[in-house]
Amino acid sequence: MMKLIAKPGERPLWSQLYDILCERIDAGVYPINGMLPAEKDLMNEFEVSRIVVRQAMDKLMMDGRVQRTRGKGTIVLEPVEKLSTSFVSSIHGLTESKNYKNRRVISFEKKMAPEEVYDYWNLEPQPIYCLVRCTYLKQKVVNRFETYLHPSVPLSQLSEVSDSLYEALKDRNYEVTQITDTITAGLIRPEDQEYFGLDEICAVVYRTRISYHQDQPIEYTYSTYLAEGYQLTIENG
Repeated sequence: MMKLIAKPGERPLWSQLYDILCERIDAGVYPINGMLPAEKDLMNEFEVSRIVVRQAMDKLMMDGRVQRTRGKGTIVLEPVEKLSTSFVSSIHGLTESKNYKNRRVISFEKKMAPEEVYDYWNLEPQPIYCLVRCTYLKQKVVNRFETYLHPSVPLSQLSEVSDSLYEALKDRNYEVTQITDTITAGLIRPEDQEYFGLDEICAVVYRTRISYHQDQPIEYTYSTYLAEGYQLTIENG
């Protein structure tokens, strides 16, 4: 049994676990096309919570190191060269920017989510609430948020999510305490080009956010930003 270092100044436990799993993959302990240990086995080996394991696994998936397959487990993939930058920051003070006058709720209804949402939350496929919001500048859509809420979250009315989603969650004792943000940039996908009403291909920023309240899943959000109007600010604290 291996124990991670949980002391002030040390990297987050999920980041330590991620590095160990990468080292084992690179060393062939977990061979290409082989299977990673089950979440419960990793929890027992490293004496960590399920959320720590899932955050490490999520980073492995985002980096293309592994793939989760329903009914089979987590498969180790052939490594792909990729340039990435990681920011480690505190969850303290996490808020949404106060741009409600420019943000509109497009829809709030139950629908089927992408398969990876069910896989990450270990849920059977089922309709779950999806909140779609867009931000407008000069009557033009500049970003889109597609948020899937875990079935346990007590939000079901449009009026409950018309302002700040995080404030609504906090009011119901579901304040966000853990997040994973993955940000990538590239050319806009054809389906997004149509949604934004663009005649030409342009650069966009894609963000995937997964958040928890303690060990309880809350949201899985896909965001798309037109790059010309996007600014990333990292506040470390």
